[in-house]
Formats: sequence, structure tokens, C-alpha cells
Amino acid sequence: MNWEGSPRGSWGDGPPDLPGVAVESAGLEGAAKLPWIETRPGLPYFVTEHGEAWTPIGQNDAVSWPELNGLFRRRDLEGVERHLRWLKAHGVTCLRLMLEYAQGEHRYIENPVGRFVPNMVRFWDDLFALCERIGIYILLTPYDTFFMWIRWRHHPYHQRNGGPARHQREWLTSPGVREAVKGRLAFASERWSGSPALFAWDLWNEMHTAHGG
Repeated sequence: MNWEGSPRGSWGDGPPDLPGVAVESAGLEGAAKLPWIETRPGLPYFVTEHGEAWTPIGQNDAVSWPELNGLFRRRDLEGVERHLRWLKAHGVTCLRLMLEYAQGEHRYIENPVGRFVPNMVRFWDDLFALCERIGIYILLTPYDTFFMWIRWRHHPYHQRNGGPARHQREWLTSPGVREAVKGRLAFASERWSGSPALFAWDLWNEMHTAHGG
């Protein structure tokens, strides 16, 4: 999403290369240019960069749920594209997704903390490319705080797994966790904010009242 007056990044020929995360093309090029979504002074609604009104009509999804699971390791790109086109045909304009899904062990975006998992980065590169081509936007949530809480002892941010925090109550107060959050946001914004398919950031998911200590 582009706020009026703010600079835009650009993918150009694709997402930027980052150290340790080289991701090859999946043949998803050739999309028509997707317009950016903006706000404008005096208007109580979103518009495209061309001034057309736009409404986020949402689909809540997850990286490991059946419809998108075929993107992981590129097992079924065609099936995921069919699903997205079906959503588009039925009026969905925006997917709300978390960068990782912490219900299991194989959909963490970082593991260990600070190391971004190539298969997950490739998943997101491909999803952004598909959404640009099909014409669906993404509301991106950096953390799955619900399953991080439920399955905390397994998460890479736990001290026992090399992370910065001992308890869930430290997530908003620990300097180490705050640095990890900044690192994740920096990675995601550098990698994907140049895509017009990124509508907005949804910073937290189902925060527990005890997260702040």
C-alpha cells in the first residue's frame, strides 16, 4: 500500500536478492501492471493510483492451509493459481495472510531467529507474483501470535531454540525480541514492499493480554 506522498519501492524484474536467499524464477512473469492502492486527503475510502474506488473484500487464509499449500516447494503452482482465480471471480479482492503459520514446525519464516527460510521466502515470492498477475492484493501479518503462544516451546524465538525470549510475556518488552521484530519487518519490507500487490500491514494477530508482561 502506498500512503499519499510516500516513496514506492519497485520489484523491477523481481524481488531483491538477499544474502543466503537466492530464489529462482518460477515462470510467473508477464503480469499486467497491478495498480497501487492509496489513500487521498478528504476521501474516506481507498483508491487505486488511477483514482478508482477500491474496497478490500477479504479471504482469510494461511500458508499451510490446503488451497495455498501447493506453493510450498512449488508442489502445485497451477492448483494455487486456479484457487486464486476462483477467489477473484467470486469477488475477493484481498488475501489476509500471516508470514508464517506456527501450528507446525515447517512453516516458520525464520529458523533459527534471523535466518529466513529459503523455501518460505520462495513461497512468498511466488505468491506475490501470482497475485500481481491475477489482480488480488495481500494484507500481510508478520506474526502468528496465536500459535506462537500455544506452541511457544517449539518456536524459534524461544531461548531453548536459540531465540531471544524465555516467556511469552516478554514479546513486547524484551530488547532482544524487539530487535528480532525489527529484523523481520526490515526483511519483509525490503523483499516485498516493492510489489503493488502488498495492500497493507496487519501488525499482530490475536494478541494475548499478557504479551506485554
